[in-house]
Amino acid sequence: MFKSGAFFLLLAVAVRGEVNYCCSTTEACYDSDGKACPSALNGDGKCPPGCAINADYSDTTESPTSQPTASPTATPSEYLVDGKWSLDASCQLPYSYGGGGDCLSACDTVALSSKPGCELSAEDIDYAAWVDSIDSKTCTQSTDSRCTTEALTALVGEYGAVKAAFCNDEYLVIMTTKGTSNGPYLDDAKTPPSGTDDVNGECVTRSTTVTPTSETYKIPLYPTTLSTASVDNNKEAYENGAGDGDGYYLVQVNDSSISYGLPSAGPVGVAISGQEIYPIYNNRATQTLQDCEVDACNEHVGQGGGQPHFHGDPFSSTDGVCLYGPANYTSETDHPPMIGWSLDGFNIYGRHLYTTSLGFATALDTCGGHEHDGIDGYHYHAQVITAVTDALSPAVKEGLVVGIEYATFTPGVHDCWKGNISAVPGGSTEFFTKDKQSDYAKPCDGMTEYYAAEGITIRGTTANVDALLSKAAKASSVDALLSEELAHAKLTGWDKLETLLSSTANADLLNAEI
Repeated sequence: MFKSGAFFLLLAVAVRGEVNYCCSTTEACYDSDGKACPSALNGDGKCPPGCAINADYSDTTESPTSQPTASPTATPSEYLVDGKWSLDASCQLPYSYGGGGDCLSACDTVALSSKPGCELSAEDIDYAAWVDSIDSKTCTQSTDSRCTTEALTALVGEYGAVKAAFCNDEYLVIMTTKGTSNGPYLDDAKTPPSGTDDVNGECVTRSTTVTPTSETYKIPLYPTTLSTASVDNNKEAYENGAGDGDGYYLVQVNDSSISYGLPSAGPVGVAISGQEIYPIYNNRATQTLQDCEVDACNEHVGQGGGQPHFHGDPFSSTDGVCLYGPANYTSETDHPPMIGWSLDGFNIYGRHLYTTSLGFATALDTCGGHEHDGIDGYHYHAQVITAVTDALSPAVKEGLVVGIEYATFTPGVHDCWKGNISAVPGGSTEFFTKDKQSDYAKPCDGMTEYYAAEGITIRGTTANVDALLSKAAKASSVDALLSEELAHAKLTGWDKLETLLSSTANADLLNAEI
């Protein structure tokens, strides 16, 4: 699994109902070398021993009076984003790791919801039968480098949630349970999304709300890039316009001039672990993080249950907490690791953790992506940015203090998609469809490059034929096999099947009687 290294903890802590940056709401503590002192719960409002107040608060390991600039040797803790945040700034640790639990330290003043976790009924899913239910089709499998068995296995093979991954001629297809790779830590969040159930009535989404699910994602292999990186990108593709729900794009509830051409009720991508990636914004087009409803990995479960999805960068600077961390960076000069795919067709990579890493010098655009030498084409990156708690968050009623500046973490796609979702195969209708039997999601007959989890076979592959031959040994007759199993196989044609089944190697197997 993606693991991670040293942790950077946001310094805001709660004291007697107020938010304190080590000592007070406007002051921070630094030692004699200008280093920020560790966060401490000082009820007397004084700095820890050996530290002094510096009114220019900086939530980093460096004093704002000695702010470094990007250099070939800058480390994560030395380079400051917006003059405030370290490149390895991340959520608070989960309670189980001795941390504050909720991702945002400003949520320490927010009361933990007393509502019980929602308990939703769900049926178990036979994932082998689900994958096997997808017929194959006549097409020529793409030779894109992302489509090889080696590439797919390297990315998704260690995650139990991904049951199958393959490319047909137009799409990379990911079939997943959407399960988590680490955690989740849903019981740590102060004010998770609320809902109702038959057991408790009013409830909130916690670990009890996680239910089995399955989903198929299609990543266009040959995306069309829009000419601009704008919040208005792709708005015309939404049949319902601006609003909340399926078929709508994000718009802020109190100010319709603030909107983004991203779905208000759906994902923007899928992680290599098989989890959904949602926008950094909630369905009201405000920062999800300030609602105090996501855990240490920027994830939560929606009101309808299912599996947790990300609303931010699934990075932690402590090993083993979230999807990825410093341990997944091969060196300080290599490109950040790949962490997922955007639904518009472009890869999503982790944040730049070092100023010396490939591509760091090329700024990210409004959509959260860029192009540079050494990596094929346009791609997205998670990143650290600045936000301020505001009165639009429902957590204000529970104790969140307005006006606190904090670091937040984009999940790669930021304010827009750079890909033209109307230009994907099948157009915007296909892009938004929830039909798991879509022709565009079917594997190619004779497909040889793919990933299949243990116990899973994909129609049209050699492994699928081998599975049918194995069933032949248990069939009451060859005729029964032909009528039931082979008619169901949907391979390239009867000629190919008859050739396979009549081969000398399979003759005894097929003629076996029970």
